[in-house]
Amino acid sequence: NEYATLTSSASMVLVDFGATWCPPCKKMEPVIQQLKVKMDKKVQISYVDGGLHTTLMDQQKVEALPTFILYKSGKEVWRKQGIVTEEEFIQVINRFQ
Repeated sequence: NEYATLTSSASMVLVDFGATWCPPCKKMEPVIQQLKVKMDKKVQISYVDGGLHTTLMDQQKVEALPTFILYKSGKEVWRKQGIVTEEEFIQVINRFQ
C-alpha cells in the first residue's frame, strides 16, 4: 500500500500526522521546516493530513494531532503525540541512525 511505500522510501522516515485546523500542528510547522533543513541527509519528512486521511489514522492508531512517527527501514521505532522540540527530534533521529 501507499503508506508502506512511503515509510520505507528512505532508510529513515519521519511521518508528521497533522491537520490545517489544528493549532498545535501550526505551532510545529516552523520546527519541522528547521528539521528539514538540518536533518536533510539523515531523515525524510513526510506530512499526512489527518483531516483527510482518517482511515489511515485509524490504521496507524493515531488518536490525536499532531502525532509524529519515526520509521527506520520501514519499521516504527518511535512515536510521540503533541508538541515536540527540535532538540528532541534531533536526539531521537541521531539515536536511531
